[in-house]
Amino acid sequence: MTMTRAPRNRFWEVAVAVAIVAAIVAAAVWERIDDTGSHYNRGHANFEGGRYLEAIAAYDQALQLEPDNAGIYVNRGVAKLFLGRYREAIADYDQALRLEPDTAYIYVNRGQTKSNLGQHREALADYDQAVRLEPDDGYVYFARAYARAELGQHKEAIFDYDQTLRLRPYFVGAYINRAQAWSALGQFQKAIADYDQAVRLQPESTYVYFNRGLARAEIGLPREALADLKTALELAQEAGDSDLITSIEEKIQEFEQE
Repeated sequence: MTMTRAPRNRFWEVAVAVAIVAAIVAAAVWERIDDTGSHYNRGHANFEGGRYLEAIAAYDQALQLEPDNAGIYVNRGVAKLFLGRYREAIADYDQALRLEPDTAYIYVNRGQTKSNLGQHREALADYDQAVRLEPDDGYVYFARAYARAELGQHKEAIFDYDQTLRLRPYFVGAYINRAQAWSALGQFQKAIADYDQAVRLQPESTYVYFNRGLARAEIGLPREALADLKTALELAQEAGDSDLITSIEEKIQEFEQE
């Protein structure tokens, strides 16, 4: 069976989004501001419950009482991010950085929001600053790698994923995304090695099996590739994700016809 080079696919994109969003939510929890009163507490409770409009309203009230509290701006910015109000979120991060210019995660959050607007070069500048401020935090390298990959800087992205895994050796998202960067460079054996590690860490991940199947097809392993796709299909069926099921079934049919 011969295959064309595996394209970047929606499964990998989902993997990136999940990892980035999880980190943003973690960054939004500012323990230093747990004494800001009922408005902040109500805002955080609404945020945790996915009620982002209500959270923003509560943060607005909290800022009337504490207009110089950077953490409230950050949390309001994250709530706006989840509503797709990216430019407003950036304005909140700008204000937070005026108040606390040496806080790495504000740069990370602003960088991700800029990436959501397609401003990857501007995002990269924010991630560079975050790395300078927190050179021993694996996540800031992971975040920067995302922007580098979007700009086609795959070798540089791999460097950042290496740093992430040096600091966070069990971070499955870094293995998945580094594998995608290796694939973009045509280094499919290295990509498969990373997917193998991701499978060990996250054995029920549909997109890991799917992407490993694509990489295996690239190096002429049709049986192994098809086995991965069928495993991905089983996992998607268990999850009841009809869109994924349809996409994987189409890819399996394509493989079987070649």
